[in-house]
Amino acid sequence: MKLDLKNKTYTLRDGSEYRNYCDDAGGKYPIHGAFKNDEGVWIQIKHFFDGRFYSDGVKHAYDLIEVKKTHTITFWVNYYSNSEFSLWYSQEKADLSASRNRIACLEITRTFNGGEGLEDRK
Repeated sequence: MKLDLKNKTYTLRDGSEYRNYCDDAGGKYPIHGAFKNDEGVWIQIKHFFDGRFYSDGVKHAYDLIEVKKTHTITFWVNYYSNSEFSLWYSQEKADLSASRNRIACLEITRTFNGGEGLEDRK
């Protein structure tokens, strides 16, 4: 599968920042770009059409990985003395639905990347 380097952002698997120069150079390594090393120096690198650094299929630190969009969600959890809980999308709804044995109303904010938690379910 060819990468969409014009519309998506990529990084190296090891988290290094990546710049793409072209994706149509032809030959065995049509994707040309550079990554920023630990000293802040840009190093040239080439990839297969699908973003792999090596052809053997083994994951490598220099493989290109799509940077997924980040999302943030906030919700409230009513926690009860019998270890049960209920989940609400506003504190007002959590308070209105609470029963007498509520021992806490926790506000939880979680930031995550699109696709997180789904990788192992394919």
